[in-house]
Amino acid sequence: MIKKRLTVPVALIVAITSVILCLHRPSTTDGQDIKYRIIEIEKGWGYEIAINGQVCIHQDCIPAFPGNTAFTDSRSAERVAKAVVSRLAANRSPSLTEDEVSELLERQD
Repeated sequence: MIKKRLTVPVALIVAITSVILCLHRPSTTDGQDIKYRIIEIEKGWGYEIAINGQVCIHQDCIPAFPGNTAFTDSRSAERVAKAVVSRLAANRSPSLTEDEVSELLERQD
């Protein structure tokens, strides 16, 4: 039971630490190469975000949602990855709210 309760907080801490370490560079992403890559994982799909070729976000579960649920399809993972890249390119936090993620998952483009 304790192990189950610790999974989500530990995953969040790891994700936040990864982002902080990756972004602890120049305070601007102007001129930096920001790319995403959709990855197939055991239980579905996820994505990675790289800045200047260095992976700084490895997202193997849907961000802002409780638990460790993977994206069910690559298109959903891509929509969220593009939103994160857009935020980084605008020098904003890559974090998305649950409402923002829900809206992206509901799109059918």
